[in-house]
Amino acid sequence: MVTELLEGETQPARLNASAIPWHQTAEICAAIADGIAAAHSKGIIHRDLKPENIFLTADGRVKVLDFGLARWSPSHPAQEGVTVSATHTVPGAVMGTVGYMSPEQVRGEKAEPPSDIFSLGCVIYEMVAGQRAFARESAVQTMAAILESNPPPLAESGKPVPQKLDELVKRCLEKQPQQRLQSARELSDCLKDLSRESNVTAGHIPPPARTTRRSTLLWALAAMSLLAAAGGLFWWSQAAKPVESIAVLPFVNASGNSEVEYLSDGITESLINALSRAPPTSRSYVAQCSVSVQGPREGRTSNRPRPPGPSGANRKDGAARRQSVDQHGID
Repeated sequence: MVTELLEGETQPARLNASAIPWHQTAEICAAIADGIAAAHSKGIIHRDLKPENIFLTADGRVKVLDFGLARWSPSHPAQEGVTVSATHTVPGAVMGTVGYMSPEQVRGEKAEPPSDIFSLGCVIYEMVAGQRAFARESAVQTMAAILESNPPPLAESGKPVPQKLDELVKRCLEKQPQQRLQSARELSDCLKDLSRESNVTAGHIPPPARTTRRSTLLWALAAMSLLAAAGGLFWWSQAAKPVESIAVLPFVNASGNSEVEYLSDGITESLINALSRAPPTSRSYVAQCSVSVQGPREGRTSNRPRPPGPSGANRKDGAARRQSVDQHGID
């Protein structure tokens, strides 16, 4: 005889170590239901599902153990020349473990796939609520409760349980087999749907990726490059346009020294004269009227020496030229 060596723990040991959240219970029991569905597809009814027969391996797998009480009946016709015989149970014999047997098992009736679904419902209830669904003081009272009573709703267990899971367990624990889920595969699908929903409602959304210092630097460099490119494009577009006019504004003496006040007018006049002597181009230089300089400002008296400059005739010519600049521009 060869048996598989498993490393891990049984479900009761896992429950004794720490409580199992309901969404993990849904994942574990969905795997159990998948295993039972595979057995049912081969005509095998377990008939003794309980926490002690569920093994959680160290690598996260779920194993259904102890098919010693299983009943087998061929689900497909036997091939020609092959003799098969189904497993029969003596009518009236009670097969299973008290507390997890279905009502039909308690009555000694034939167990079908819905019988295993009832037992799995008892397992789910115990994993979530932390107590058996039909726990009583004696085995006889427990079997009577399975036949006649309903367990308290999971919501009264004090654990946060979604209503869908409570309703699913209630349907598994229906007294009449035809009112339960009819296949373990359907039960597995329902549990998997609940587990997927828990990933959103229970806050199991993966956190957003942290922004690293390197990515921040890359974004900053990209932004600077974009700004530099935009600035260069703007400068190029402006440089490509011909200058239509240049306005020469009066200079202001910010030194506070009245002895150099004449420089404000002299620099402005010199700049306008220099621009007027520029070579002919497609540009024109225009001095605004406010720029016009006509010698000493009106109302200003000063004994400061005048800088050496052109004669009076030349100054008049310069004044006439500035007036022409003010009115018509400089060609």
